[in-house]
Parts: sequence; C-alpha cells; structure tokens
Amino acid sequence: QPMTMLRVCLRNLREIEDLVGLDGTVVVMQKIMRLIDQVVRQPSVTCYLYGFQILVLTGSGEADRTVARLRNLIERLGPADLHSNLAHLKVGRIILDGLVVTSAAFPTEGENLEQLAARTSRLLEGAINEKPMELAANAGTWS
Repeated sequence: QPMTMLRVCLRNLREIEDLVGLDGTVVVMQKIMRLIDQVVRQPSVTCYLYGFQILVLTGSGEADRTVARLRNLIERLGPADLHSNLAHLKVGRIILDGLVVTSAAFPTEGENLEQLAARTSRLLEGAINEKPMELAANAGTWS
C-alpha cells in the first residue's frame, strides 16, 4: 500500500508562549498531539519529536483527509481549551498561522528501497536542520 510521511510542526512557539505563557504552550502541544491521535487512522504510526514536531506515517489516501481534519479541529480551539482566561484570543487561528505540514509520498513508481530511504532521510534531516538554534533551545523544554 502506498504510504505518506507527514511532518507537522509549529514555527511560532515563541509567539504562542508570549500570548499564553510557557504552561499554555505546553498545553497547546499536548492538545495538538491528542488531536493527531484522534484523526489518524490505523495502521498509521505517529512519532513525536521534542513535542513541537510530529511525524505521521499513514496511507497515502488518508494523508489529505488527516491534514484537513487536523486543521479544522485546531481552528476550533479556544482559550478554554488551553485553560486560558484570555477570551479575546483566537487561539486556533494563531496556532494555524504557525502550523507547517510537509509530506513525502512513497513509494513512487520504480523507486527501490534505497531511494525511498534516501528521500525519507532528507525529510527527517529537514525537520532537524531547518532551525537548528530553535531545535536546540527547545530540546530541553519539550523532551
């Protein structure tokens, strides 16, 4: 069965932390992880990297549906979901502004295992190398 690797990450953690504090930011990430667990269908596999990057291996036919449903659920998040008393915040919209989803569908026609591994490795390296300073800064916070 064709599979797709989804990489979900938040690029605006500092902005979220400025609005809802560190505890609120932790709640945001926990909420997103629970939402992903809710929308991903079996036999998918989910891996959480430092809490602010999430990898999901799912069937290619499910990938678009999973991302659309996740975005829809995140957009509905409000201050009450984050145990915040800042009623004026459109929390879901703020989270979506920093949400980045990239995907790698495989196997492609004629692709062998070595080529597939190389392509998946590049996706993972992108997750790690994209913002090395931010990754290092958050590693202690989210591990």
